Amino acid sequence: HILYLDLHYNDITTFGATALAHILKVNHTLLDLDLSYNGAGDPGAYAFTRALRHNTTLIHLNLSHNNVSPPMMHTLQHEISANRQHSPHYRQTDTHTPTPPHTHTHT
Repeated sequence: HILYLDLHYNDITTFGATALAHILKVNHTLLDLDLSYNGAGDPGAYAFTRALRHNTTLIHLNLSHNNVSPPMMHTLQHEISANRQHSPHYRQTDTHTPTPPHTHTHT
């Protein structure tokens, strides 16, 4: 199972971000997704807000430098915060790094 996925600087457009968001709806293992420095824009970010209503495992989503407006980033933060409240992999004292499951290692 993939727990961390780093796709920063991959020229991912709104179309690609929307496709990834649709996949995220049915993924229940990914904890951390880095899409920084791409081109998702607000439409791609909006697709993630909708996906996060179905996906409750993602606790970190980096969409920085994607031309996402502050109101849309606020909405995403709200959805991610809801996931963090229910995640056994998230430590309240650590706002940046998820706690990996004990049965998996990250290299």
